[in-house]
Amino acid sequence: MRYHRSQFVEAAAPLVRPRLPDGAPAVRTALPGEPAPEPTCQALLALPAAEDQVHRTRDFTSRVLDHWCVASDDRESAVLIVSELAANAARHGRSEMTLRLALRRPVLNISVVDTGRPRPTGSSTECADPDEHGRGLRIVEALAHWFDIYETDDSGFQVDVDLLVADPES
Repeated sequence: MRYHRSQFVEAAAPLVRPRLPDGAPAVRTALPGEPAPEPTCQALLALPAAEDQVHRTRDFTSRVLDHWCVASDDRESAVLIVSELAANAARHGRSEMTLRLALRRPVLNISVVDTGRPRPTGSSTECADPDEHGRGLRIVEALAHWFDIYETDDSGFQVDVDLLVADPES
């Protein structure tokens, strides 16, 4: 089952067809679960979906994007997106999470999937401070060129985010 981002981001703006910097339509070439063109670079990290593991997703993302010569501003945006998505997966998802980074310039695709055993009922950690809750997907929406959320076959969730990144020469 697919979900429109507005189901997760309160008062989301109407869906706008994304465009690349040159004005060309940013058309995704494949739907989730269908084969897509091979990215120039990709990296994968699988780990327990626990809040004490979120820092590992940030560190991994930063090191990988540095190795791929992604500009520091774009790298910081990607690390923030990954941090928010991993925190959501750790807080609300299943027992495991997988982070996939795929770069096919000018698009960096970030995908976070929660998988594994369902958590026992009531085991999701709720944020005690309401001021610190509910901003993650708004941050992702503000930084992302495009994002989508959908339910996986095993009732987990996958969030795919496209972030436009500058060429290394610029």
